[in-house]
Amino acid sequence: MRLLHRVLAPDNLLPLFPVQWGPPPGPSVGPRDAILSVLYSDVGNFYETCGPDLGTRGWTGGNAQTTLFRTDRKLSPTFETSQAYNLLDYAALQEVLSEDDILMEKEWLSQPNDQMRFSFLPGDHNVEFQIKRVTLCALLPLDPSIIWPPQVFGAHIKRGKDEVDLSLAYAAWTYEIRPVPPRLIITRLRCNVETFPTLISAALKTAAEFGMEIVEVWNIPMELVDLTVKLGGETRPFEDHWPCYSWYGKSNGLNKNDQVEWINSEK
Repeated sequence: MRLLHRVLAPDNLLPLFPVQWGPPPGPSVGPRDAILSVLYSDVGNFYETCGPDLGTRGWTGGNAQTTLFRTDRKLSPTFETSQAYNLLDYAALQEVLSEDDILMEKEWLSQPNDQMRFSFLPGDHNVEFQIKRVTLCALLPLDPSIIWPPQVFGAHIKRGKDEVDLSLAYAAWTYEIRPVPPRLIITRLRCNVETFPTLISAALKTAAEFGMEIVEVWNIPMELVDLTVKLGGETRPFEDHWPCYSWYGKSNGLNKNDQVEWINSEK
């Protein structure tokens, strides 16, 4: 794992190769063009010890909290809304993701550039990978009566003809059968406090239909945390599953990861 940094990033962005490790990987091994790498750990912060040399940290845990909703608990009637939404199959979701990509780029360009941060565009295979993973590789559900694999991968709140693109509100999701309990995991969430209850309601209904017991959201936006409690959700730190990253790009100091923020670390 220490050597993996060496084949991902160019040598000029890494510390000197430790002589006690023997010869370094040859120049033809790996892409050697990365400014960061991401690792999803199931063993907590272990991979922080796997740095590119003996004194540099490896993959650092970024934002690490999860929000859980149980499908056997209905939302309070207070939050039932009249907002109409469409469930999204794979093709329809791709169109929404492309729209989200454009909005994200516009938003980033309009923000102050005084903090190093990174994100992945949801339409750049980030959400798609999670769908392909469950449809091609996942185990069958425990209940044989459930039609599998599912064909619903998100929900999109309908907009009026005069509403601007900034009103885009949707959730993309995937499914995990194992480990139990099975869950629907939201992989991209764009909404506000008004549209969030509708999207969570759509996710809960879909999850129940496919035998999922939990709806899970990683690193929910701070402005929604209080609302999730009122909706019956529980937000808590990750115990084992950590989204981690190692930053190789521009930095003002040695501990590069301390200066970088991972935006939209959702799944």
